[in-house]
Amino acid sequence: MDNILDGRSLSKTIKTDLEVSCKKLLEKNIFPYLVILMVGEDIHSKKYVEMKANQCQKIGVNAKIHFLPSNYEKTDLIKKIQALNNDPSVHGILIQLPLPPHLDENEIISYISETKDVDGLLPISLGNMFTNKKSFVSAGALACLSLINHYKININNAHSVILGSSNIFCKPLLPLLLNHGSYVTICNDISNINSHKIISNADLLFVDVQNSNIILKNMVKKNVVVFDAGNNYIDGKLTGDVDFNSVKEIASWITPVPGGIGPLLITMLIKNVLQSANGQKHS
Repeated sequence: MDNILDGRSLSKTIKTDLEVSCKKLLEKNIFPYLVILMVGEDIHSKKYVEMKANQCQKIGVNAKIHFLPSNYEKTDLIKKIQALNNDPSVHGILIQLPLPPHLDENEIISYISETKDVDGLLPISLGNMFTNKKSFVSAGALACLSLINHYKININNAHSVILGSSNIFCKPLLPLLLNHGSYVTICNDISNINSHKIISNADLLFVDVQNSNIILKNMVKKNVVVFDAGNNYIDGKLTGDVDFNSVKEIASWITPVPGGIGPLLITMLIKNVLQSANGQKHS
């Protein structure tokens, strides 16, 4: 049986629905608008934000990128964010990470208005999730939930293990999974022997440690469901954190890299922007 969690095909399906949602907003004279702030000249980040803007435009969402020099001052960046907060035409503000060393990511993000935090990175957004209040959820966490729902994977009373501690993926997954009835354990890294024991008992395993092929077949149990958020380049080839070819043999479901979570990230971001334009948040 094919056990691949196909993010590409699901992304296409969701985008069709998003086009309909966007059209309805436009008919109401609501024009969804995302502003992306990129500080620095990192070529990979530049290509990624351009891809985000391009995908937005295809759906009907206006997306504007502000390319700022790597020496851009903190005070100027904060003023720019505050101006966007006060602009009623802007529905989403995204800070492309990483930022240059002189800019503290958490501090800069904290200036984004809660109503425009379409990346779901504000502490208040994460806090709202823990108290089961409506909040924007990070694209990575939403991508996993979309795959779970689409493939009808039961997570109620299941043991979910999150390997990693990233703000953009791992931490938002914790309240999201808890709110859907899952028992959740977080392991910060894989070097501890206790982590190996916990991973071996996972019904669902979510991995984001940016360490190529660190999860092997002999580390997980039969019929585990694996979500690989790894993004590693080995000899120019994109690989995940999970040894896909071997783990696929015993997993009930598994995301490939590329083609699993990745294709859904921009799709979920667009979904958040449309929710913001419609005055809504995710539950």
